[in-house]
Amino acid sequence: MRRSIALAGVLTAALAAVLAPALAAAQESVTFHAAVPQAGESIAYATGGVMQFKTAASAGGREIRSQSIDVKSAENYQLDILDANADAPRRGRVRYFQSESTSSADQAAAKREVGPVAGKTYLLAVNDASNAGSAGLQVTDERGQPVSAEEDKEVRGDFPVFGHTDALCRYLDGKTVTTGKPLEDLDPAVAATLLGAKAGEDEMDQLSLELHRIEHHAGLTYAVFQVRMSGVTDVAGTPMRIALAGYVTMTAEDCRLRSSHLEGRMAMQDQVKTQDGGQLDMRMTGSARILMHLGYAQ
Repeated sequence: MRRSIALAGVLTAALAAVLAPALAAAQESVTFHAAVPQAGESIAYATGGVMQFKTAASAGGREIRSQSIDVKSAENYQLDILDANADAPRRGRVRYFQSESTSSADQAAAKREVGPVAGKTYLLAVNDASNAGSAGLQVTDERGQPVSAEEDKEVRGDFPVFGHTDALCRYLDGKTVTTGKPLEDLDPAVAATLLGAKAGEDEMDQLSLELHRIEHHAGLTYAVFQVRMSGVTDVAGTPMRIALAGYVTMTAEDCRLRSSHLEGRMAMQDQVKTQDGGQLDMRMTGSARILMHLGYAQ
């Protein structure tokens, strides 16, 4: 018996010695370098989302009403950089080719809604001395005239960090990242970069990124991160808890986001007082899928 145990120990050690180099070789590393988009460059954005959820109202433990809702959204727009300094773009022109959503309840005919920015062009300018938002971002139409509050909110929401270095890029710049090792001390606020969602509609309080693999295409190094995040999102004015997981791809040479694919679940519970002094228990649960693709051109 002792001889068998000793032999097993020798075999285990020998196997570990053989596998160790292979395991070490399986780990890859990549170093990120920031490159600020300059005047003359363009960034094309394609974003989409799908949400499916069910709402239910109950009283005294008995469900009295329920509804199933499907929502799909899509946006395609292009940002042309008109001016930039060493840190970030300062002026830009954004053209919206598509901005719409469709929704249906209980398998009824889908209702299509076109966003207020669809088919329009806007100018962006950073003026840190102004009071136009926390970033000093000013949004006007293509003639430099003021836009409606609805349009301003929509455009400003698509560019929450215009005029500032992206938080995720600032974190990664100069860092060497290894596959299989989570990024440390990552601020959950950088989740906005990965979601491509409207500023203020999503607040993530937990975020983890781990380099999953490295790919090489057309002379660029693509770092594919596995991501998990959770927080609160706004669905038609209702705050819901959401947890997402998926993959995010960035290029190491310029530290730019190339794509993201996130999926997850969301839920909300609340209590509403009725006019007769009673109480309704409200519950909403569902799933979400968020896709984003960015293309860069000079």
